[in-house]
Amino acid sequence: MTILQRLARLLDVKSLVTLALVLVLCVMTLSGREVSELFGSAVMLVLGFFFGKNVRTEGERTDENNLGGK
Repeated sequence: MTILQRLARLLDVKSLVTLALVLVLCVMTLSGREVSELFGSAVMLVLGFFFGKNVRTEGERTDENNLGGK
């Protein structure tokens, strides 16, 4: 997968929402504002879903490649 294809995948809605939430969390933390437990939990949930889905998708592609090559 080329760099341009990876950048294009970053422009879907779930990626933009994840990036926005992480950016807000970073700004709040660096500015010294208190981050509510609910917001922190929501960000962790979104991150877990985002990366969990990406890992599963990459694993499925690897499995398909291994099965096709035998």
